[in-house]
Amino acid sequence: MRAVGYLDYIYSPTQITPVQAFENQQWWQKFSFHDSPPLSFFIQHIFFKIFGDTIFIARLPYALFGTVSIILMFILGSSLYSKKFGLLSAALAAVSNYSVWTSRISLLETFVIFFTLLTLISIVKAIKGQEEYLIGVGVFIGLGLLSKYTALVLLPLSFFIILFSKKELFKSRRLYGGMLLFFIIISPLIIYNVNYYLTRGHFDAALSSLVGAQPDDFKGLKRNYEGIPGFAAVYFIFERSENLFFSLFALMGLFLLMLNKFLPSKFPKLLVTAVLLYFASTLLVFFGSSAPRFISLVSPAWVLLASAAIMYLYQIYKYKRIITVLTFIAVCYFFLVAYNSQVLALEPFSTQPILFQKPLRGLENNYYHLDNWLEDFFYTQKPIIPFKEPPFKMPVPQLNRLAEKKEMLVKSRLGNQGLSPEMAFVFYDDRMQYTHVRWIFWRRAFNELRPILSFQELAFVLTASGPDFFEKTGFDSYYFIFTAIDKSEIENHHSVQIMKLLDEAGYKPYTTIRNLQNRPLFIIYKTNTLSFLFSNG
Repeated sequence: MRAVGYLDYIYSPTQITPVQAFENQQWWQKFSFHDSPPLSFFIQHIFFKIFGDTIFIARLPYALFGTVSIILMFILGSSLYSKKFGLLSAALAAVSNYSVWTSRISLLETFVIFFTLLTLISIVKAIKGQEEYLIGVGVFIGLGLLSKYTALVLLPLSFFIILFSKKELFKSRRLYGGMLLFFIIISPLIIYNVNYYLTRGHFDAALSSLVGAQPDDFKGLKRNYEGIPGFAAVYFIFERSENLFFSLFALMGLFLLMLNKFLPSKFPKLLVTAVLLYFASTLLVFFGSSAPRFISLVSPAWVLLASAAIMYLYQIYKYKRIITVLTFIAVCYFFLVAYNSQVLALEPFSTQPILFQKPLRGLENNYYHLDNWLEDFFYTQKPIIPFKEPPFKMPVPQLNRLAEKKEMLVKSRLGNQGLSPEMAFVFYDDRMQYTHVRWIFWRRAFNELRPILSFQELAFVLTASGPDFFEKTGFDSYYFIFTAIDKSEIENHHSVQIMKLLDEAGYKPYTTIRNLQNRPLFIIYKTNTLSFLFSNG
């Protein structure tokens, strides 16, 4: 949602963003975001400006970066060993479950992986004699850090690969030119955090968390990290990432590279050094967290290790055609695993833990149907300014000034027609997932000026302004959207109570949004009054 207007604002009482913290916009405010570096938001913002703000466009940059990463995997594998190794690495990357997952659901790790691969390619090229690529090392690490702070692992990774492979490069001017460009690229982060510290007494949320601080501004962002020490992290990755057979190939490759000098058919030293150090650097993440999105950072290293195992079998086995055929079958099987976990996530044909993997995709496919329904619903309605007067008026000066500008733009676009005569208001179930609520409802309420409130906010408005507030304001139709998939353990949840009151008043569902399997996802009621909410006093 924030990428649509490139505005660092989250409606939450437990997160204080600069928009809320400062009455006037600070000169450094747009250099970054309070909980993440800015590059991913900026790229999405450009895509939205050009193509419009749809869920497809929101995910398009991640899909493109993920696709190009497959090509980069081929280049890296070819540079480390051979074109056959590169093709195999690219093929495995294309069907890697976690690689597909991060690209499809728009995780920041997609950008980190992309710039990690570019960094490794630049290092390998430089070690092989093309020292001009050293400039790219600093550039790509900087861009990775502008994507997410976990890219910090690229600094020790690059240092040790060069140290163990060709330490003479430390004397190259191009290396220090790359370092200069690195600091220039991350200067927005430096400026943002220095000023954040000077004005609020702490760094941004992500950096504060990284150094172990928990400022009051971000008390709602406390991470419950599940740290995993040492080789336990390897077991965790083995158990959680990809599927059993993919992981067995990767573990085989890990041991083969560790024992490389004792093998009858040896791998190049650069391949061994780069891949082992790459894998080791990704393990650093698990000293802080074991969230599934962090496992995706290990995925490229896991792919390279699995490729090394298959290439070793190809080298030592006499009947190479058999290995080629078996490899093709394995890639097809891994594709089937990813398809089952990603495309068929809601109705997988198997969740058997040995042959397949538990689906990684959650409920976002379900919310996609709701997003489409709302898109069609609002298409025929003109925007309405729902928060220009109390109790809708937001107690945030920066937001109020921005809302006034948006209102002027809307009125100029509508000409003399004024605001919508239909005056329909949408209320949504608080049990819906927070991440989807931000995109589906908050984006429309703030960026498109649509009249939308949660059930809890509805209760607040009615309590503060009286039961006839909406009728007096001019609204004459109301849509109540209930979730059928996000259940609450609280039996007297106000969402349950509102649906009970609707049923008791004789209202029937206006429509039901279903998935392709005809399973109910969201139930929508329509009324012309809110009096049923007060029928029992």
